Amino acid sequence: MLQNQEKPFGHIYERRRKDGSIFAYRAVYSAPYSSKRVTKDCPNHEQAVSWLQQEQLLVQADQAGISTWTHLRVREGLAHNPRFHDWAKPYYETHLRQDAYGNLLAPATLRVKDLAFARLDQHFGNVRLQDITPRMVQAMVHQWDGEPTPIRTMYILLHALMRDAANPPDGSAPLIKHNPCTMKAPAKLKRVHAVAPVSDTEIAAIIHAMPEYTAISIHLALAFGLRIAEICALQVGDFDFQQKTLTIRHSVRRGEGDTGPMQVSATKTVLRGKHVRSYREAGHGGQFFA
Repeated sequence: MLQNQEKPFGHIYERRRKDGSIFAYRAVYSAPYSSKRVTKDCPNHEQAVSWLQQEQLLVQADQAGISTWTHLRVREGLAHNPRFHDWAKPYYETHLRQDAYGNLLAPATLRVKDLAFARLDQHFGNVRLQDITPRMVQAMVHQWDGEPTPIRTMYILLHALMRDAANPPDGSAPLIKHNPCTMKAPAKLKRVHAVAPVSDTEIAAIIHAMPEYTAISIHLALAFGLRIAEICALQVGDFDFQQKTLTIRHSVRRGEGDTGPMQVSATKTVLRGKHVRSYREAGHGGQFFA
């Protein structure tokens, strides 16, 4: 926090991940002619302090009639109709690759999302934000000749980017008047044929064909609806036979970029417990595993 002669100028907040670690220092102060806040995320506390000091000098120069204060986005050239690439790439990397807690998304999820952004950047990269129209967005969707899932992912990501350009979450000046993504998101891929549930005979055949030390994974998958990555990460401590409860704490995944050796990580979704009590009652055979 910095001090001037009358009152503190701005504040610095720590931005933390779900595990409590700091991933950015957000410097904030109130714009001199409005109630909007001016913010900047910095990689360390020293840079946040330095940035607030520079901003304070600009505000003081404006108050003294030496120069006119302008918003940070204007000074950075972002409010002057930037190219899609110039604005969207850094914004995507700092705002849309994380979950609600500030943690990076799972590597496999990021791989799909990064590919979607790369395709958007290839399509709109040199186009000015204010020049992107609903018709251009519709043309991108309708001219797509690949599978339906990638274009759906691209459209949803583009909608999120343009939404924040039209209404910045930090309260800063908008870059565009309206979000050009006005159409409905492309439909999800529909399965042509319904997949029939596996029969008892088929289950028995699968288990019989598997090595004894991995056959239990079939029981776990069927009883709890676990993902294969969650099954592979199960540990002895996850089972509470007194409470008849199984808690899913981990998942197996690859490293950054969805590459490298497998490693035990957090689950893909919010921590969840699976109760086995109903499977232990007499009506279900009295035992969970046959």
